[in-house]
Amino acid sequence: MRNMFITLQSRTKLLVGLVGSIAVLSIALLWMSDFAVDAERQATARQAEFRQLGLDLAKASDFLTNEARAYAASGNQRHYDNYWREVKETKTRDRVVQRLKELGAPQAELDLIEEARQNSDALVRTEDGAMKAVADGDMETARQLMFGDEYDRQKAIIMKPLAEFQKTM
Repeated sequence: MRNMFITLQSRTKLLVGLVGSIAVLSIALLWMSDFAVDAERQATARQAEFRQLGLDLAKASDFLTNEARAYAASGNQRHYDNYWREVKETKTRDRVVQRLKELGAPQAELDLIEEARQNSDALVRTEDGAMKAVADGDMETARQLMFGDEYDRQKAIIMKPLAEFQKTM
């Protein structure tokens, strides 16, 4: 009878230990699952922010193009002021690059943004030349600079790395 009691007691301890182990394992699996879901949410949010930052860059580039073209076509000072406010005050590109660095963007993506910036130098020279032509009263030259095939080619060169950035993100 005593052996039976010991055996029953051993089985009970074994069962309690097994149930306890299952409970600990279940809690660990739930914690790991929650951790994985949280990591996925963070990655999705980060990816969405990267995409938005890429869109902000493209939008800022298009804004500058539109304002420079509007100024060349109309001579309206408002467009000139809007253009230079973006370049000197709003500085979308600088803000985007800073945020990408804060988010730990891979260097390859930052390199695409830098490539677009370097490519934009030629476009800025063209836009500046057109603005100077407007200031000199030479609207025809301003329009030729801003609406010619060369401007469109330069703009496409800028947008290529930005599109690649968007694709990568």
